[in-house]
Amino acid sequence: MHARFKALLKRCQDKRILIEFDRRPQISERVAGFVLDFNDSWILLHLLEWNTFTLNGYIVIRVQDIKRQNVFDKESCWQHKAAKVNKLKPVDPGVSICSLEEAVRSVCRKFPVITIEKELVVGDACWIGRLAEFTPKTVSIHDLNTKAEWKGKVKFNLKDITRLAFGGGYEAALALSAKKLRKI
Repeated sequence: MHARFKALLKRCQDKRILIEFDRRPQISERVAGFVLDFNDSWILLHLLEWNTFTLNGYIVIRVQDIKRQNVFDKESCWQHKAAKVNKLKPVDPGVSICSLEEAVRSVCRKFPVITIEKELVVGDACWIGRLAEFTPKTVSIHDLNTKAEWKGKVKFNLKDITRLAFGGGYEAALALSAKKLRKI
């Protein structure tokens, strides 16, 4: 990670400045929020939901996918003003992003489900579930479909994972609606 980018992330983290990451053209969706933690490989954000201008869950994104960023730190930015008016205050979820494996494990200890995305391989698809197992190169989750039904295990190559999401309204609703996962 470049020293200037690291300094920017640290400033955004320390001063609770809203930031947006652009990962196009490879990944079309921009993400915005408050930086809670970062390292050379991953950034943890308290995610901003643009449609409602509220905080809605958390995401962990890969640093290598980021192409540009917009920092909303000036009084003239409507985003900066809206964040102040709405009293957006990021809350640290207490998860570790030291490595992808540690991120998945720590999220799964604190939240009922995790969303895994491999945006460069599959685009808009995501998988929501509970941790099943790790190998040195893969992670498997018990997959929860959009009807809150458990559909078996899904395995991911760690190198393909571009984003983790957790603690959002959608994940919470699915987790509350799902029947208990039977131990196999």
